[in-house]
Amino acid sequence: MNENRPKSPRTDSEKIFQRYLESQGLTNYKFEPQLPESKKTPDFCLNYAGRRIISEVKEIDPPEPEPAVVDSKKPLWGKDEARKLHITRSGLKIRGGFSDPYLRIQRKIEEAWEKLRYFPKNICCIVLYDTSSPGPTRLEPWLVYGAMLGRLTHVTPYDPERGLLPEKSFSMFSPEGGEMRWASGEPHKTNISAILVLEEFPVGQYRFFVAAPRSDPNLSVVERAVKTYEAMRLARGTKRDASLRKVRVIVHENPFAARKLPKGVFCGPYDVRYGEQKGRIERISAGREIRKLEAQGAIPRSPLLEIARRSARKGKAMSKNR
Repeated sequence: MNENRPKSPRTDSEKIFQRYLESQGLTNYKFEPQLPESKKTPDFCLNYAGRRIISEVKEIDPPEPEPAVVDSKKPLWGKDEARKLHITRSGLKIRGGFSDPYLRIQRKIEEAWEKLRYFPKNICCIVLYDTSSPGPTRLEPWLVYGAMLGRLTHVTPYDPERGLLPEKSFSMFSPEGGEMRWASGEPHKTNISAILVLEEFPVGQYRFFVAAPRSDPNLSVVERAVKTYEAMRLARGTKRDASLRKVRVIVHENPFAARKLPKGVFCGPYDVRYGEQKGRIERISAGREIRKLEAQGAIPRSPLLEIARRSARKGKAMSKNR
């Protein structure tokens, strides 16, 4: 066996990230390179503009299914255990209940950092791939930043004389639970420049939505379904083919990073980048194809972008009324 032979990606997420790099012309990379800083090999090392960008790819699996029925032969659970597991006296488990959406992301950040911590002088990125979502990822920006900086919290200040002040309500990432901070609130993991969410963007579905014939209210449900199916059949092999996907990344810059991610990398036509601007986390750039689809009304605008715009409009209105 030739040990000098270049290694190839093994997991689906590694193969998809490799496909993304090559689609963007970022071919000057190595998979699992042996670097002098550490015996642990990161997944990818990309040479870009004379700098090394080291990336660790992690897959986020769907939550493990919980049993729907608890063994009724066992003694009745204690009150605290029953509340935790949502068990009724009949032994049936109630579906739903509380689930912390940040924990799985935080665990993967911690796992990736165990390798990336040995490369403090390099630009380091964590790449997350959601295996539970075949379409658009469920790793929304607020969720990723909540895992990075602290849970997203909505704050409404209260004035005992004037009562609630809803015009000053705002959202913030609390200092509790963030993987990019120590328990004291001080910045942590500053060698992580960004977290990248990798996905296969269903561009064909969005394009089809824009050009799809509008449903006629006079048609029955079956007739509308037949008409939609026929339109999808005719769209096969075109840019509106529902099966057409493009690999892209959604970049979440770490505001505490010691080394910033270069602006010219990870900025393809379908890529989106979030970061800190004037004390806010918001969308700072988007590829031309994403902006085109947004202008056509195919996909909703970024939630964080809309929050920032509403806050800006509200601030201007308040300043005029003073």
